[in-house]
Amino acid sequence: MERTTYMQKKRKGGFKLAEFLVVIAITTILAGVSFVAAIHYQSRLRRLEMDQTAKEIFLAVQNRLSLEKAGGSLERLLAEYPDPENPDSEDKLGLTLSSGSEEKQGLYYILYQPGDEGNNDTEDIRQRLLPFGSIDETVRTDGSYAIGYNPKEGTVREVWYSDKYVFQVTDLESEELAQAALSADKREKYHGEAIGYYNGESMTDPEVIPDPKLKKPTLKIFNGDVLYAEVDDYMSPTAQYTMRLWVEGMSSGAKGWIDLMDFSQRQRVISIGTSGVSYVILDDITWEGFRFAGLSQDLKRSDGGKEGKLIPGEDLRVYAEVSNSNGSVISEIKECNSIFQDITENKVLVSSIRHLENLDYRISGFKPEDSGEAIGLTPAEDGSNGYVVSQQEDLSWTDFRTNVVNQIHISHGDNRVVREADKLSVCYATGSGTYTSLKYTQPGCYAPVNPQFVMSYEGNTHKINDLLVNVKGDTLAGGCFGNVTKDLYVKDLKLVRPDITSETSAGALVGFGINIPDRYGDPVKPLNISVENVFVQYPKITATGEKDAASDTEVDAGALVGAFSGTELTISKTMAADTYRTKVAADDAEAEKDLDTAVEATYRIRSQYGVAGGLAGSVSGKLTVSGCVASVYVDGYDFAGGLVGKVVDNKGDQPARIENSYVGGHTSAGKFLVHPTPAEENFDTTQGRYNVISRDTIAGGLAAILPSGSQVERTYVSASVYMHSDVYGTVPAASETDTKMNKANEKQDEAAFVTVYGALNTGSSGKAASDASFRYCYSSSMVNGARSVCYSDTLKNYFEENSQAISKKAFPYDKTLTSTYPMPTVVQLIQADLTTQNMIQEDQNSDSTQPKQIPKFARVHIGDWMEPEKEEPEETGLTLNNGNRLWVDYVFDVPENTGDGTNQQVIQVSFSIEEKPAQPKTNYAVTGLYFYDKHVCEYAKQVKPSARGELEITDLNQMYLEKGNLNVVTLGRGYAWLDTGTVNSLSEASNFVKAVETRAGIQIAALEDIAYGHGWIDKDTLMESAIKYGKSPYGQYLKKVAEGRFLKD
Repeated sequence: MERTTYMQKKRKGGFKLAEFLVVIAITTILAGVSFVAAIHYQSRLRRLEMDQTAKEIFLAVQNRLSLEKAGGSLERLLAEYPDPENPDSEDKLGLTLSSGSEEKQGLYYILYQPGDEGNNDTEDIRQRLLPFGSIDETVRTDGSYAIGYNPKEGTVREVWYSDKYVFQVTDLESEELAQAALSADKREKYHGEAIGYYNGESMTDPEVIPDPKLKKPTLKIFNGDVLYAEVDDYMSPTAQYTMRLWVEGMSSGAKGWIDLMDFSQRQRVISIGTSGVSYVILDDITWEGFRFAGLSQDLKRSDGGKEGKLIPGEDLRVYAEVSNSNGSVISEIKECNSIFQDITENKVLVSSIRHLENLDYRISGFKPEDSGEAIGLTPAEDGSNGYVVSQQEDLSWTDFRTNVVNQIHISHGDNRVVREADKLSVCYATGSGTYTSLKYTQPGCYAPVNPQFVMSYEGNTHKINDLLVNVKGDTLAGGCFGNVTKDLYVKDLKLVRPDITSETSAGALVGFGINIPDRYGDPVKPLNISVENVFVQYPKITATGEKDAASDTEVDAGALVGAFSGTELTISKTMAADTYRTKVAADDAEAEKDLDTAVEATYRIRSQYGVAGGLAGSVSGKLTVSGCVASVYVDGYDFAGGLVGKVVDNKGDQPARIENSYVGGHTSAGKFLVHPTPAEENFDTTQGRYNVISRDTIAGGLAAILPSGSQVERTYVSASVYMHSDVYGTVPAASETDTKMNKANEKQDEAAFVTVYGALNTGSSGKAASDASFRYCYSSSMVNGARSVCYSDTLKNYFEENSQAISKKAFPYDKTLTSTYPMPTVVQLIQADLTTQNMIQEDQNSDSTQPKQIPKFARVHIGDWMEPEKEEPEETGLTLNNGNRLWVDYVFDVPENTGDGTNQQVIQVSFSIEEKPAQPKTNYAVTGLYFYDKHVCEYAKQVKPSARGELEITDLNQMYLEKGNLNVVTLGRGYAWLDTGTVNSLSEASNFVKAVETRAGIQIAALEDIAYGHGWIDKDTLMESAIKYGKSPYGQYLKKVAEGRFLKD
C-alpha cells in the first residue's frame, strides 16, 4: 500500500520525455490537419463566390439577349455578318472557336479582359448585351469573363468568371477548362486561382459541411391560393440546431433567409404542433404581413445572403437548411414563380385567384413595362404591344377564401389573422412613395384588378366563379377588372354568378374603362377595350353612387362593362343571361335545374342614380357590337337599354354599329306583366316584371340613346320596357289589363327598339325596328303596358298572315321541348340577308379549329318572348301567347330530308353528349368513330377520371363541343351500327357484312371505291388499282366500278 502511494505521488511530478514528445507530435499533426481544412474551406468559399458572380452575369446577359431577340436585332446582325471569320463579326457578334467540344460549335463568345476595354475584340457586343447598369460595375469592368451564347436561339449557354485569372481564347478551346466545368475542385485551383462557372441549368445543392447528427429536411412548395413552403426537419425536439428557409430571386439575384426558430421573424412561419413541420408563407394577398411585396424586407441577408430587392414575377429558388456548430445539411432545391403559376413562352399563367389578383400593381408590385425584361417577359408581337395572360383552369372566389382559411390562417398563432372565410379580404397599397399605405377590401370581397399595362387576357373557355365585389368610399369601379386605363383584350372567358357593387360604375368584366394621361400634363392616350366570346351568367351588378351636376364620376352599370370613356369598345360573340339552364353550381342533376323564380328575380343590372345596360351601361366613344345577346333585367334611374344604355359619339364621327344581336325577355307564365310598375310594391322581386326600366327618364328595348348615323342590322328585341315618362304612354290601371292590352303608339314602338336616335339635347326622336335605316330588324315587346310589334319590310314573310309558313320552321327544332321560338333567330336574319347568308356556309365548311362567325347562342333564342298575333281581335286587342324559357347549350348542323326526297335543308339541332345516361334524351348514340385534330393530345391531358374511375372519351369529345369545334354527322337510313365487343357479336357482324356483299354485289369498305365515289381519284387511277389486284374478287369488283356497272353515289 505504501509503495503504491509513493508511485502515484511521484507520477504527479510531470511527463517523461518520451511522453512529452508524443504529445507534441499529436498536436502538430492535428494543427496541420486543421490548417489544411481551413485552407480548403477558404478555397471553396472563393470558388462559390466566383460561381455566384458567373450566374449574375449569365442572368443579366440573358435578360438583355431576350430583348434583343424580340426586337429582331440579332437576326439583322447575323444577316449582315454571316461570316464568323470576318473581324467585324467578332466585334458585332463575338468570337467563334476553331476547336473544342461539339456543344460549343455554333456559339459566339464575348471575351473580356480587364483594363483593356478599347482593345477587346468583342467590345461592341459586350456593351450591347452587358451595358452599364446591368450588373455591379465592379464585376463588369474589374474581372475577366467569357460568355458563350447562341444568337439564333437568343440563349446564353455558359459564363466563366474570375477576379484574378484572365481568360484567353486558348482556355475556351482547352480540355482543361471543359473538365473544370464538371469539377468544383478543379475550379478552386485553375492555374492557381479560383474561377466561377454557370451554364443556366439548375444549380447543384449549396455546398455544406455535413454533420452525421443532422437529418436532411424535406421541402414542398405549394403555389396556389397561397404560396407557401412546407418544411419538415425530422430533428429531435431536444437537439441543438437552427433551421432556415433560403429564398433566392433567379432574376434579381437577391438572396436571404427566414429563421424558422427565431420568434422575431415568425410572422411568416407557422409551426404545426410538435411534429417538426413548419409552413413558411411567401405570398398571401389577404394579410399585410404575408404578401410577396414585403418579402424582401423580411429576409435576413447574412451568412451567404445577398442584398437586393426581389422582382415581382421572377422565379424563386427555395431550399431549407438545418445546421449546428459542426456543419449543416440542406433539402432538395425547389423552384417556383413568385406571384403567378408560371411565366413561360412569353405568357403569364394564372391558375388561382391569387395569381389573378397579383396582376394588379397595388397588390403585388407587378409592373412588366418596368421589370418584364428582367424576368424574361416581353410585349406580344401581334401589334397590341401588350402582355399576354393565360388562365389555365376554372377559378372560384368562394373556394379561394375557404382554401386560404383552412390551409393557412386557421393554424396561425396571430389572433389578428382572419379565420372566417366570409370575412377574408384582399390587402392592397394606395398612394405612392412615402405616402403609400395599405388598405383592405370589404370583408369577404375580391379586389378589382387595375392593370397598369396593356393586357391580352386568354380565358381558354375557363370560368371565374362567384366574384364578390363591394367598393365603398373609393374612386375605384367594381368588376373583375376595376379601372382600366390601358388597352385590354379579353377572349374565351366565363364569369359565373358575379355579384358586383360599387359606389362608382360596375360591370362583371370591367367597371370603368377610361383613358387618362400617365402623368400630369401628358396627352391623353387612346384606350381600346375588346371583348370576344365572353359569357356572363347570372350577374348581379349594382352601381350605388350618386351623381350631381358638379361630379364627372360615372355611376353606371352593365352586365359586362359599367362605363366606357375612350377610343373604341368592341364586343363580339358575348352573352349576358340569367334565364337558361346550365351547370352553374356543381356537376349534379340538381344544379342543372333552373333557379327558383324568386331567387332568379333578384339577378339584375341596376344603377341607382345613373345609366344601366344589358351589356354596357354608358359608352362615350366608338361602339361595335356583333353576335351578342343580353337576357337580363336592366334597371336604371337615368337611362336604360336592353343591350346598351347610352352611347355618346364624343368626336362627332363615330356612330355605333350593332349587328347579329338580340335582347331576350323575361315573362311570368309566358306573359309580360303590366303590373306591378317600379313604383308599386314587390316590383323588385317579381318574376316577369318589366325587363328594361328607367325610373326617372327614358328606356329602350335595344338602347335608350344611340348617336345619329348608327347602324343596326339583323338584330331584334323580345323584352318589355317601362319608363317614367308620359310621352311614352301611361300604364293602364290593373283592372283594365285583365281583358285587353292596347296597341303601342308611334313613340312606344320607338322605345321598343331605340328611344333616342341622335343627341338628347337636340330633341331627336327615336327609331322603331321597322325604320328603313335599320336592316332585317324587329321587336316583339311591351312598352308601358302597350303591345308593340315592328319589323323591317324585308321580314314581312315571317310575320304577316298571308305569308308562306316560314315561321313554322323557326330554329331551333328540338323535339324534346314542347315549344320553340316562333320568330326569326339571328341565324335566320343572316340567312335572309343576301349580303351575309354566305356566313352560314362558311361556318359549316370551316376547319374545326377555326372560330365560328356565328356564335352558338345566335343560332337559338335565349330568354322569353311573346309571339305576335296574326290578326287583332276587334274588342279585346292583342292577347299574349305563352313564351318558353329556352336555352340550348350546343348546336350543330344536321341535313334533314324535307319530305320529297329531292332536297335537303340544313336545320339547327340542339344536343349534348352524355356517357351511358340512365334515361337517354334521344335515340341517337355515338358509334365510336372519331377523327381528331392536332389539339387532341393537349385536351386529353386535361381529362380526369369519372365517377367510375375511368378516363372517358366522352369527356374529350365534350371539350371539343364546349369550344364549338365538334362536327357531328348522323348516320341515317342505309347505315348499320354493329357492336363487335364480344365473340358472338363479332360473328354476327361478319355474317351481316357477308350477306350485304353477297346479295348486293358490293364490297364493304373498298377504299378505292369510296375515293372514286367522292371524286378523290379519277377513273384511270381506279382502273390501275383494279389491274394491280388482277383476277382476285376484289380486283374484279373494282373493274366493275370503273366500268360504271354500279351507280356512283
